[in-house]
Amino acid sequence: MRSWVDHERRAVLLRAWEPTLVPGLLQTEAYMRQVFAAVPSNRVRFEEVIATRQTRQRAVLDRDPPVELVALVEETALRRGPREVMKDQLAHLVDLGHRPNIRIRAVPESAGLHAGLGGPLALATMSDGRRVGYLDDLLRGRVATTAGDVLELELVWEAVNELALSADQTRDLMLRMIQ
Repeated sequence: MRSWVDHERRAVLLRAWEPTLVPGLLQTEAYMRQVFAAVPSNRVRFEEVIATRQTRQRAVLDRDPPVELVALVEETALRRGPREVMKDQLAHLVDLGHRPNIRIRAVPESAGLHAGLGGPLALATMSDGRRVGYLDDLLRGRVATTAGDVLELELVWEAVNELALSADQTRDLMLRMIQ
C-alpha cells in the first residue's frame, strides 16, 4: 500500500468508495480496532497497524492546503458494528462532513445491485491532472496507473456516485441512526 499512500498524500482530490466498511481515512480508533481485530493476520502487529492508519489519516486530513475528499459508502456499512462504536463513528463522520473539503455520501440500500459491489476503490487526482486508482482486496492492494484501468475505475465511481444521497441527506441519515 506504500505507493498508494504516497499518491494519497500528494492528491488534490481523493474519491473513495467502500461497500462494506467506513473508509479508512474516516475511521475512529475504536472502529478501526474492531475492523483490524477481525483480520487474523493483524493479531501479530495489531498496534502497529492502528498507528499506521492514524498516521495516514493525519497526513491526508490535516494537511494544508486540505485535500478535497469525496467518500461514498454503502448505507449498510454505516450500520455494521457494535452499537456504541457505531454511534461514535457516525458522530465522527457527521463532524468531518462539516469541513468544507469533505463530502460523505451514502448509497442507500434501495440502490440494489450496482457496479460498485465488486469492491472498494479509490481515485487520486494530482495537481498536474494525473489520476491514479487503488483497489483493495484480502491479500494486498493494487495501484492502477494505466489510463484504461483508471478510466474503468472512474466509470464505476460515476455509476455509484449517481446512486448516492446528497451530503446533507447522508448527514440526516447518520443523525437518525445515532438517535
